[in-house]
Amino acid sequence: MTLCECGCGGEVNRGNKFIRGHNQKGKHHSKKTKQKISDTQKGMHHSEKTEYKKGYSSQIKGDKHPRYNGGKKSSRLRTHARRRGFGYDEINKPLRFDDEVGHHITINHIIYVPEYINMSVNHNIETGLNMDEVNFYTLNYLFLVYGRKQI
Repeated sequence: MTLCECGCGGEVNRGNKFIRGHNQKGKHHSKKTKQKISDTQKGMHHSEKTEYKKGYSSQIKGDKHPRYNGGKKSSRLRTHARRRGFGYDEINKPLRFDDEVGHHITINHIIYVPEYINMSVNHNIETGLNMDEVNFYTLNYLFLVYGRKQI
């Protein structure tokens, strides 16, 4: 195990002395170097295409944009659009409406559980990521609450 030579204590990949970017820690450009950088940038202009993009983007910001949706979060819209294809067969009914959410144990079946159980494990039903683990917690909750009663 090799440690980063900058002193941060992080492990580095074999053959390296520093973690990426740590080789310049604490170093600054001299005034002479800063002046050279400034001189090379003087007289540079954006292309006509870039200037057009800058002007056009300011014309369609906010509610002027064709895809403006009233200030709603677009990620939420994507999530709901994706879920429209999911089934909604409820295995149980919510006991407490304020903190229970529907958890898809399969594409078509939902179990209502407290939000902290559903959020305890990062999971994704479409990719199968951690579904076994979150379903384990969900089913344990279901059996604790309902026991062997008919659900």
